[in-house]
Amino acid sequence: MRLLLTCVLALAPQTPSDPLGAISGVAVDGSTGRVLPGALIYLVGERGGTRAVQVRQVTDPKGRFVFANLPQADQFTLTGSKSGFLDGFNAPETAAAGTSTPIRLSAGEWFPTARVALYPPGAIGGRVLDESGAPVVGADVRLLARVKVQGRAELAAGPVTRTDDRGAFRFAGLPPGGYVAMVPSVQTSVPSSITSEKNRSGSEIAALELNGARLLVDRFLTPPPPAGGRMLVYPATFYPGTTSAAEAGAIVLGYAESRNDVEIHLAPVPTYRVSGIVSGPKEALLNLTLRLLPAGLENLGFGSETATALVDADGRFAFPGVPEGTYLLDGPRSATELAMAGQSAIDVPRLPGPPGYGGFSSNSESVPALPGIDIATRTYRSSNAPNVWAHTPLSVTSDMENVLVALRSMGALGGSVRFELDASQKTPRPAFYVIGLDPASGSPGLGLPRAGVNQDAGDQFLIEGLAPAPYFVRYSGAAGWLVKSISWNGRDYTASPFDALSASSISGVQIVMTNAVPTLSGIVTATDGGLRPGATVLVFPADRTRWFNFGLKPVQFATLVAGTNGSYQTTALPAGDYWVLSIAGPPDDWMRPEYLEIAARSATRVTLAWGQSATADLKMTEIRR
Repeated sequence: MRLLLTCVLALAPQTPSDPLGAISGVAVDGSTGRVLPGALIYLVGERGGTRAVQVRQVTDPKGRFVFANLPQADQFTLTGSKSGFLDGFNAPETAAAGTSTPIRLSAGEWFPTARVALYPPGAIGGRVLDESGAPVVGADVRLLARVKVQGRAELAAGPVTRTDDRGAFRFAGLPPGGYVAMVPSVQTSVPSSITSEKNRSGSEIAALELNGARLLVDRFLTPPPPAGGRMLVYPATFYPGTTSAAEAGAIVLGYAESRNDVEIHLAPVPTYRVSGIVSGPKEALLNLTLRLLPAGLENLGFGSETATALVDADGRFAFPGVPEGTYLLDGPRSATELAMAGQSAIDVPRLPGPPGYGGFSSNSESVPALPGIDIATRTYRSSNAPNVWAHTPLSVTSDMENVLVALRSMGALGGSVRFELDASQKTPRPAFYVIGLDPASGSPGLGLPRAGVNQDAGDQFLIEGLAPAPYFVRYSGAAGWLVKSISWNGRDYTASPFDALSASSISGVQIVMTNAVPTLSGIVTATDGGLRPGATVLVFPADRTRWFNFGLKPVQFATLVAGTNGSYQTTALPAGDYWVLSIAGPPDDWMRPEYLEIAARSATRVTLAWGQSATADLKMTEIRR
């Protein structure tokens, strides 16, 4: 054990009078309970919203670890990693799998019973077969995660792989949850006047002259020969063999569970030619790509289209092979989607981008209401391109000509930020931060437009690229600051969205920030009166009108976990009236009106005021739906 102690490093300064604490425990396989030697354990201590301690060590042959000489901190968080396992967290046996129980130490306390549980991941495997039952070699296979946003089913982009010489594929390292497996198929066309197109590696892409356009043949499946005078294509197909996302077979995984029987059966279908013209500023037509998105995949990014088409200099476009169906014809500057955490990285395998793009930029951020899910944006048009947008519903049942796609100017929202400093709070004013917008509907396809704000520039901000939809204003930056008020034209927008439907440009928005944040805390006990570490605490607004259309990053909802001493605390909620209750484990899809209505009957009402503390001690409740 002596060797382990040499790895401990405190970031915060200590004085000789500081009482020092310690944390020790064991890393285990959460599914079997066996100890895990050689696991890497991370300890982070937070004080006043910043990291006071950040240390790590490797467990000994009996899976044990010890962190000694720990300075004072508000709470400590333990996580663990090991090859062949998903990342794990400190969790007593009574806590739900996958939750992280914070450790709260009194001065000089030694906490000896930490338990970092790591779980083996799941896997999904199978084969892709064509209409004759033969294996399809080299086909892209994509995994999508099923998630709920405001009670509505959505899909999040997941990993991509390719079938081998047996038509087989496999996805490993998967967390538990629901999944959809699909073979994407995008018919990519460019105007006949473009005689050469290259992929990202610089190689020229082969093309077929079909129906008055050049169909690029790159990564996706090559269309079979025409039949009956109609071009045939292999459409995007979901397990087990449907072309409808709504009818896709559910694949549900638990920890360490494998599904190796996922067979996706492809079959060609006849298509129709869809052509038309884009109306809009001449400069907006340069390298403009239209995306034809099938029903159910409208909120996903590249590789989710049925077809893409690069328009010519006059705005003309043609999709030479479109299967019958209902679509959204999208003319974006960027594509935004929900994605499994880690899938937005540059170096992960991905599907090809649309034609005409000379490169792309990407960014992602986590979605607190959806653990393990990011929202990722890829911008593939020049930053100098006009802020225009097209969204045209389309139903294809026959050949279509002269389809008109009108480009509309996107909106903008700007204003200034003022900081109200409470001198009693030790939270410095941030010199740089982000003001962003959050679509009230929670629709990922609308993106999260944002702008960096600098104190040296007078705390002025301008956010461009707003689609015509309602948006909330959000702050992202240094901990310890919250939005106190938002106003425009004499009206309060602190808890209301701005409606970009009715105003193309909004200026003069005034945001007031405060570090006099409310504090909510309490103790959670079980029905027998004993403390319940690891219990989940739910907080949601008492105003029922705020249970609807609250965006992807709601500020009045919180999921907390009771620490090892049964206590919970948060300083991340704005002033207002709330319901608070405690349950055994994190529920699925709890931020929806039906669940909240039932939960409110057993909850404790609490009022938070700026700069004040409120206490709500809770007994665990079982919510029956």
